[in-house]
Amino acid sequence: MRPLEDIINGLSSEALPGLTRHLLNIVNTQRAERIDEVLADRTRHLTVVLENLYQSHNASAVVRSCECFGIQDLHAIESANLFQPNKSVVQGAAKWVTLHRHRGPDATAACLQGLKERGYRIAAMNPAPDSTPLAELSVEQPLALCLGSEEPGLSDTALALADVEVAIPMQGFTRSLNLSVSAGIALEQLGSRLRRTRAGLGLPRAD
Repeated sequence: MRPLEDIINGLSSEALPGLTRHLLNIVNTQRAERIDEVLADRTRHLTVVLENLYQSHNASAVVRSCECFGIQDLHAIESANLFQPNKSVVQGAAKWVTLHRHRGPDATAACLQGLKERGYRIAAMNPAPDSTPLAELSVEQPLALCLGSEEPGLSDTALALADVEVAIPMQGFTRSLNLSVSAGIALEQLGSRLRRTRAGLGLPRAD
């Protein structure tokens, strides 16, 4: 038997409103209000791109951070490593986040070029001395935040396609952060700025 998630993902856009109306008939008022509240704070203005992550705990933690901070779309580039979140770490967050998988030798270029064509500015997380501090990164234009695996970081292709390189300033002797921690800090800061202006927030409920 196919998992329910696969069945729903396979439905056409024309069929989804009907499914939504049916489900709302069996959801209590408090739950429906909570759905509306969450959707009002959900955004596609900010998205995350993860390139060739091989650590499942990091992949899982970023999925949870995306859901917790209201990020709807997560792009996983899998040209070298499969994106494999650990279900025990994700704890159900994956079903609320739309995962886009990009595979093949040219997956990085295809993913980032596609986002650029849709109006996204590409921001590559890179702890280089000349990178723009996170606090100075503009959120006026739709933004795709790109992170790579902890050891190699982002590929040359990703850095070449980036519109800006971004770093989280650090004051300690240790000059690097865990990837999932970096993602969490960045999403909280950028998301907070979006919520102050209400720019790019809110997903429609198909009812």
